[in-house]
Amino acid sequence: MLDEFEACLKSSLNRFHLYYAMGDLAVARPIVLTYSVFNLPLSSDILKVSVAGHEYVHISSFVYSRLKRRLLLEYMGEALKGRVDEGFVSGFNRFVVLFSESLAYLAQVRSPNTPLGLLSLILRKGDRFLLDLVFRLDHVFTYIISRTRRVGLFYPYSYLYSLLARSMCKLGFDEPGRMFDSFMDFLERCEGEVAGFDSESEWEGFFEEFFGVSLVDDVDSVVSGREFFSQVREFVVSDDEGVLAGCVFGVLSEFGFPCPIVFYSVDDLMKPKRKVIDACFVPSGECGDLDYFLEVSVERFGRSDDYTRLIGFLNGLRGRVYSCRGDRCIGRQRCELMDELYSRLRSFLLG
Repeated sequence: MLDEFEACLKSSLNRFHLYYAMGDLAVARPIVLTYSVFNLPLSSDILKVSVAGHEYVHISSFVYSRLKRRLLLEYMGEALKGRVDEGFVSGFNRFVVLFSESLAYLAQVRSPNTPLGLLSLILRKGDRFLLDLVFRLDHVFTYIISRTRRVGLFYPYSYLYSLLARSMCKLGFDEPGRMFDSFMDFLERCEGEVAGFDSESEWEGFFEEFFGVSLVDDVDSVVSGREFFSQVREFVVSDDEGVLAGCVFGVLSEFGFPCPIVFYSVDDLMKPKRKVIDACFVPSGECGDLDYFLEVSVERFGRSDDYTRLIGFLNGLRGRVYSCRGDRCIGRQRCELMDELYSRLRSFLLG
């Protein structure tokens, strides 16, 4: 089991699972774009669940955000034109990754699915600066919960993760460095700004006021998705190499589609020669997002609008995700659903 603990830690510390590698499209795609996670071999189901929880925080933190959509467009731009905005991508790698890792490790060390042996290894061998952020963030979240008179949530930390991630994505779209400065300021000043809460329903307003952002933007996420859709369609017209296939889950998830996270067992994290699908995780409850996207797009743009037609098209495909559940791909090298959805999306966009 100790070797598997080491494999878990080494896999999560693999810089290419979240970094964007400029100039090397073979490894450029962070998991928030691909929904594909590479891990060294694990036989323990409980460890797989622990790792899945860590990676899910990364993916859920960025969904429906302009930051993630910009990163997708940078990847497409590099594939099509051979260039990216190096300042933005460098900022993502330096600041956004560090923030996201602090959230993911906090969720993992607090998870009941993380064995004490793995927890001990993370605390002994993890990056010291990152762990310091994890401890400080845990302290701040615990303080907010302790200063709330009535907490009706079963696991209030999860809601706090979401509020902080949404706030950071608002700030990180143009200037990732500014986002990280605000995160550090939050760790420094939060306790002094908390006067107390009657219930967790007041937390969102606190985050909005502290960071100067608006988090009531569900409709905005749907509306802004229309521009993103136009940009994706423009790229697909010129994508003769099928570049979009590798990040089709990252694209479809921005339209409310419930995309699975695919876990691969590999022999080497940097340059795998052997890669097989080991597990597939479909987040529960996300099917309703597609209903909401369809409702808003019909109301705002009408049923004949191309964007609304796309959402309706995806609505007819979501059963494919839940009927698959990854069972047919375990032990294979590629996700059949990924290939199928890319083919159908491309046909729709070019039709």
